[in-house]
Amino acid sequence: MTIDTATGLEAPAELSSERVRDIFSHIARKYERFNALSSFGAYKLWLAGMMRQAPIDESHDVLDIAGGTGDVTFTVARTKHPRHIQCTDLVPEMLDVARMHIDEGDGAGVPIDFEVVDAQDIPYADASYDVITMAYGIRNMPDRPRALSEMFRVLKPGGSLVCLEFSTPPNGAWRALYHFYLRHLIPFWGGLVTGDKDGFVYLAKSIRAFPDQEGLAEMMREAGFTDVTWKNSRASTTPAASRPCMSRRSRSKRAAHVRVRGGGCGSTFRGGERALPGGVLRAVPRAARPVRAAVAGVPDLRPHLLRAAVQLPA
Repeated sequence: MTIDTATGLEAPAELSSERVRDIFSHIARKYERFNALSSFGAYKLWLAGMMRQAPIDESHDVLDIAGGTGDVTFTVARTKHPRHIQCTDLVPEMLDVARMHIDEGDGAGVPIDFEVVDAQDIPYADASYDVITMAYGIRNMPDRPRALSEMFRVLKPGGSLVCLEFSTPPNGAWRALYHFYLRHLIPFWGGLVTGDKDGFVYLAKSIRAFPDQEGLAEMMREAGFTDVTWKNSRASTTPAASRPCMSRRSRSKRAAHVRVRGGGCGSTFRGGERALPGGVLRAVPRAARPVRAAVAGVPDLRPHLLRAAVQLPA
């Protein structure tokens, strides 16, 4: 089933995909300024937290999904120095801005290529990448199960998916403040910086309509992962809730382990069958090679730990 990402209700995929293309093509050159102002600079801390979740080394090929203007790509390049990064996005204008940053030296000497890609139909071969990164992307996809399955498919055995996304603070008081921030301040900052207030009304709606921690975990389970755990962590200057998720494929079978952290959630999926120290559980997907998924994210002001284990049929 495809949905309208602004409401979460069933709708043709084209409705959301065209809306996303239209909004981000218009705001591409001002998007980074909006991120800085609307998060009070905290987005850099969120990216740093995402990198701590990302098991990337210099031998790895990295695929950045919904890479936009390159924030995640260039952070990976500076901090991890992988062999190669493929930065992809649905919106060509966003990638044009990312290419400008390459000319400014933000690539840190890492080979980086750019391509317009719909994450629901990834044009790369099975087992092509060691790590997939994705920030604020899955929320804008009308067929999220298909997108997660595609990411699973292109990961190498032992590879990882690291996803940063907004979620719902579990604390009721902060959740009310968070929704006020989304409903009023996000459109205000967006209109002020880009002149497109309506586009940011959509972004705020899409965050409110996005599944909570358990909802994200269930989508991952349906993509083939089991034994899902997440951990909410502390937030910084804003009540934003961001969750990072990482998944890895093991070398023997396609297993996944998920750990979710963030202002609502972060998840990590890891290949294997035994519980790990610290309450991180292993997950076994239905296929025959292992994958690990981990989510790291932006915090809620109140830490929360929840674990869930579900066995899917082989």
